[in-house]
Amino acid sequence: MAPPPNQAILKIGKLTYAEESWQDLGSLGELKVFLGDAKDSDPKTLFLKNLEAGLYDNVVALYRSNDSTSVSSLSTIL
Repeated sequence: MAPPPNQAILKIGKLTYAEESWQDLGSLGELKVFLGDAKDSDPKTLFLKNLEAGLYDNVVALYRSNDSTSVSSLSTIL
């Protein structure tokens, strides 16, 4: 089944044991992933740049992994 139009779910970080469940969420919306591992900027700067560029405008839900604590300053934004 195709996801509803203009609706996305954002995952911040990696999953260890629930990748299949993550993929199942694709029936609810477009799946977007932010790993924060760009070589040319720090994770917070990259996330903010993506946010300002509108990459997450259609996000209606998000999941932040425990491993994403390296982008802990994002918690003040979210």
